[in-house]
Amino acid sequence: MKQFEILKTNLLTSTAIVLLLVLSLSGAAQVCSSPGNVMYGLANTGEVQPINLTTGAVSPRINAAYPGNPPNFSNGIGYSTLNGKFYYFKRSPDVAPQEFVSWNPVTNSYQALRSCPATSSINVGAVTNDGLGYYCWDQAGVLFYYSIATNNWTTITSDIRTSSGVDVSAVIAANVSGDVAVDGAGTLIFLVGGNTQYALYKLSNPPKTAMATVTVTEMTPLTNTPGGVKFVGIALNVTGELILTTSANPTAKLYRMEDDFTFTYLRNMSAGVGDITSCNFPLSILPVSLKSFEVKETEGNVSLTWEDKLRQGVNGYDIEYSVNGNDWSKVGFVKANYAAGNYSFKHTNPIKGNNYYRIKFTDVSNEVHYSYVKVAELDVRTALSIWPNPVENKMIIRYEGDKGLSGDAWVLDQSGRVMQRQTLSVGLNTVDVSKLTPGSYFIRIKYADGESYMNKIVKK
Repeated sequence: MKQFEILKTNLLTSTAIVLLLVLSLSGAAQVCSSPGNVMYGLANTGEVQPINLTTGAVSPRINAAYPGNPPNFSNGIGYSTLNGKFYYFKRSPDVAPQEFVSWNPVTNSYQALRSCPATSSINVGAVTNDGLGYYCWDQAGVLFYYSIATNNWTTITSDIRTSSGVDVSAVIAANVSGDVAVDGAGTLIFLVGGNTQYALYKLSNPPKTAMATVTVTEMTPLTNTPGGVKFVGIALNVTGELILTTSANPTAKLYRMEDDFTFTYLRNMSAGVGDITSCNFPLSILPVSLKSFEVKETEGNVSLTWEDKLRQGVNGYDIEYSVNGNDWSKVGFVKANYAAGNYSFKHTNPIKGNNYYRIKFTDVSNEVHYSYVKVAELDVRTALSIWPNPVENKMIIRYEGDKGLSGDAWVLDQSGRVMQRQTLSVGLNTVDVSKLTPGSYFIRIKYADGESYMNKIVKK
């Protein structure tokens, strides 16, 4: 799909910065470069350690030594595919001073974040599938949400129940071990456990504001664990199966939960960890993810590349774009080529700041799949962003007015006759072109300082 090409001679005045979510570490393997085979554990002493699911080997720590206070019962690790950072409690909320931090593998640096309002220990935590937030609960069964964008906590509820009335908050308080994972639909999967028992619950569309009561669905009631082990961590693998870890007493083990909620022992781990997370956010029905997906800035544009050599029966790939990570529109399509398996697409209308991308495709069973979301952050000022093109009904114009001043947009036919006019405010503007007959048009954008741009559009 052809896009607008907006030109301004002095537009690119500085180098664009792109945050690639396949991150590299000096002296360590790339974080999340092998999401199907490697998960990440957090020891209670604060070490972030890769876990090889094939061998059970737990590698040495990949995070730097901590400044300031020493770690104390570190726990609740989660990974954001949006900004490539890990989030967790370096020091538990029941320890003074509490420390909730993020760790950036690219810079190997920490950031102290706002403290959680919990007063009892927190053993669980997970970042949401969109990378924008973090959920956890404390040993009293109180559920919390942390907004990564605003650095603020919300106490959701102290009353978690099933629809049949089971008091899950009380189950949590009586069985203080466990963990939480998030699937690609945003569902929270609760593992609540004790020394020899566990229960599983799920919460679809988890709230981000305070609620009197939160209702969860019981997947399994309190049940004896295999061999009397104590589960301490869960995370999803690339095919949507739960991987569970046990405590190091007597030996840390890896298990896989099957569809019938039975367990398959995988192997022993070479060391124990207190909590785990993965780079996977698969949908609940065995989704198939792309082998690789990267974004990078190229001369003011954003280039997308991905690999999918084994897929059959897919006609092609929709490229979806967002300026806020929530509202998506299609900006391109790439036809499948099974012989090559390597694909690319160039987005010519990125904005200054964050640009979000994902790949969508439909498989032979007519199931829709989405890739992970990638973000490219540009520090250059782009004159405009206009999409989609061709357009059917509504067109979006991202307008960055000088000094916050408004501008104007005219839609012209091939003879130059004005078909419609609209004032543009700073930010996102919707232009309704549904009444135009199909064909080619021009759109003229005029800034408050008199500078203007002319571009061709196609109405479907």
